[in-house]
Amino acid sequence: HIETVGVSNIVTTVSPKLNAGVDVFINPNVQQVVFRTELSLSYVNANFGVNSNEQLSFKQYTDAITPQVLFNIYNKNSFKFYLDAGISLNLSTYSDNKFFFVGAADNPLPPIKLDHYWSSSPFQAGMVFNKRIELSFTYSGLSSYTKYDGFSMSNRTYGAGIKYLFGK
Repeated sequence: HIETVGVSNIVTTVSPKLNAGVDVFINPNVQQVVFRTELSLSYVNANFGVNSNEQLSFKQYTDAITPQVLFNIYNKNSFKFYLDAGISLNLSTYSDNKFFFVGAADNPLPPIKLDHYWSSSPFQAGMVFNKRIELSFTYSGLSSYTKYDGFSMSNRTYGAGIKYLFGK
């Protein structure tokens, strides 16, 4: 679930996100502190009114690398509960970037410049069952990808995921 925020308007989009990552344990025997790095791909299809007369739409495709520190608060072999935080370095590409007057889509305004490089700060809580199946819940606060005075667009992300853990 991704919220795209422009001026005072919020558009909610639900789309899948693909992740792959590597965990490095500080102490492999205890496995309480983990350095995790994830690569991900995500997609947003935003379409919203900037004001009562103008409409904005675009598709955003994002590749991200997210280094993070994970701490297992409850840490047994059969069940773990963790919290983690990190920084996501994002590379986005855009298509169908359209800015137009409502009712006059064939008379477009100059498109909004959307940043290709931006960052966000995800926080995650999760559970690991039998060292293999992980359920996670992620929140990432507002992260802007425009640079205009008096106008900004941002993503705020809520996510739920299921991961399979390979290895030990």
